[in-house]
Amino acid sequence: MRQDYTLVHRTEWRNHSVFLCFEQTAPTTLASWRAPTSYLHVVDLYFSRFQATGRELDRLVEQNLGEAIYLCPASVYSQYLLAHMTKPLELTGVLDNSTEKQGKILYGTNLIVYSPEILGKTAHPLVILCAGDHTPQIQQQILTICPGARIHVID
Repeated sequence: MRQDYTLVHRTEWRNHSVFLCFEQTAPTTLASWRAPTSYLHVVDLYFSRFQATGRELDRLVEQNLGEAIYLCPASVYSQYLLAHMTKPLELTGVLDNSTEKQGKILYGTNLIVYSPEILGKTAHPLVILCAGDHTPQIQQQILTICPGARIHVID
């Protein structure tokens, strides 16, 4: 097997990240590839779905201004949804069960990540839930903590 790159330098940062510097040692051959045009519409659908969801979230926020509104969980998917909103900073915060994330700011936003337990201090918070297969489990947890919570599920 031909090796096209050689490791030049390795740096560890804060005991959790590793940065590697490589140098190209052999020429790279570029292959030309063209996606079948019959599938290009799927990519458009994928991105238009996020745009539509961003508009939906903007509408929810507008209808509930002045109330506690949380997004759950603190994930890359949630960040992508926030990027498609016009007023993501109107949210109260982000919920996540991970103690590693709690008390920190969701990267790329000014939103603080809270434990779902914070919902116990609010009568009728709106929780925007986008947890995929974990949605039923998290929904039950939220309603146990705060029976008056209003949950809007993003599929």
